[in-house]
Amino acid sequence: MASTQWHCYYWRGRIHDYNDAQRRDLQVAIPPIQVKYWLQKPASMRVAIHADMDTALEWLMAEYDKHRPSMMLEEPKKMEHRPNAEHLRRCLAGEKIVLCGYWMQDITQAQMVIVPNESVDLRLP
Repeated sequence: MASTQWHCYYWRGRIHDYNDAQRRDLQVAIPPIQVKYWLQKPASMRVAIHADMDTALEWLMAEYDKHRPSMMLEEPKKMEHRPNAEHLRRCLAGEKIVLCGYWMQDITQAQMVIVPNESVDLRLP
């Protein structure tokens, strides 16, 4: 059995500019309709592959902090909505996909995703 790798993705854009067929197309560099298909999206969407879970989680938390000033939340709420690192660690330890998505002030959506490669049955329906 291969060891788990942690694939990290970041996307920011206007999700409503795309239809469902485009989001189902695995060749189009926009978020998939089902999170389990992130691994099959173009490699250009992947920002990193980490050998350990904690490094991947540190990446996600740093991305949140980096983009927090542009989020569409009032300042006190931005810290309340910061992802709970311990909860995310438990999810990742169970080889669950973690997706944190936020609306930004410019009406775009930002998505930060960690996909453990062992977590997903990639057979298409």
